[in-house]
This record gives sequence, C-alpha cells and structure tokens, in this order.
Amino acid sequence: MEHTVYFSNKSTMSGSICIYLSSTDSQKSDVYSSIWISKYVHSQVNVVFKWDPIYSFCWTELLSSKSGVQVGAFQAYDTDLSESNLITLDYDKGFYFENKRKEQNTYLNIDQDVNVPNNRGYCGLGMSSFPAILTNTHPNIKESFDPKVIYNMVFGNYERGELHNITSFSNTQELDFPSNDPTLSIILNERNQWEVQQGRSKRIKIEDCINVYLNNEPNLI
Repeated sequence: MEHTVYFSNKSTMSGSICIYLSSTDSQKSDVYSSIWISKYVHSQVNVVFKWDPIYSFCWTELLSSKSGVQVGAFQAYDTDLSESNLITLDYDKGFYFENKRKEQNTYLNIDQDVNVPNNRGYCGLGMSSFPAILTNTHPNIKESFDPKVIYNMVFGNYERGELHNITSFSNTQELDFPSNDPTLSIILNERNQWEVQQGRSKRIKIEDCINVYLNNEPNLI
C-alpha cells in the first residue's frame, strides 16, 4: 500500500528533510542507514513524499564525499519474503547478484561468495529500489536482515545516499504509520519540535506541496 508523508517546515531554518530506515540490525556498529529520501526545504515550505514499500537486495560501491561515505554505483534487486528471500552476491571486476531463491526463515539473506572483496563495498536491504540498511562486504559470509523496518525522519545538512550509524543522528522522529491508512502529517515547528498527526493535516495545504514520488520520479529527490 502506498505510503504518504506530508511535511511542513514551520521552523526558522532551511535544511534537508530526510527519511531513513532502521531495524533491530541498526544497533550493530557495522550496520549503517542511508539517507533514503532527502529534499532541501526553506522555512515555510511544504513537501509530500509518496512511495510503495517494495523490498530489494542491494549492493553499493564505496564513494567518498565531503560529508563522509556515500552510496556510489549500486544495484537494487526487488524481492519478497515468501519466495525469494535469499540471493548470492559475487564479484568479478565488480559486484553482481545471482541465484535468487527461497530460504526457510523470515529474513532477507545475502550469501556472499568467496570472491567478494573485504570492505570494498556494502550490501543489505533496499526499499523502493534504493539502498536503505547496509553492512560492509566480506568474503564467504552470510548476512541476514530483519525486514521489520522503522521509518524515521531527521532534519539537517544531509544528502541522499549518505551512510550513517543511527547513533549519530539527533532530534529524530519515528514515523508510525497506521496499517489501514499509511498517511502521516509531520510539522517541524518554530521550536524545532516535531508535531505528528495521522492522516493529512488541514494545517498543511496540499496545493502548496512540492511532490516527491520515490517510485515514479526518483530524479526529483
């Protein structure tokens, strides 16, 4: 079911409003969350984010930027939990996936071949065709990722694709979507506090929103 977040920046600051994913795996020191969605907004600007929660296996190469480590070249391979929750990551002058199949557990599993270089890239869970929760590559190691993800929002100076340990974030807001209508309205108020409402708030005028559709228009992000 399509997820929707209406956001209004009623603070006095300009910056990037971002969504990142976390899970039980995120407490590990070698597991990172990418800035999954990011949109720069000035004060009094409204944005609406929409996406379909489609799981994928992901690998990405390392890319250094002024802000640290960032997603470089990557592959997102759509998957599901019932029939294809295991895949092999291999390497031959570059990473690639092969042999998607079923594993008898409830996780998303990546079996790293012996050819995979140590710490040359990242692999993990993607959402809506973009890397989300990642760990370093290692040869002959199997990684399993909990698909029970949590969406979180943070405001600051971030770029899409940056990799962070979630302990580095401050003033974050968990996005707890209702199962029957996964729509939330989020306001960052003048005291830099989060105000959350289920459904669409009348305080956020939809006609004033900048639209960001993750699945259909990724170049807008």
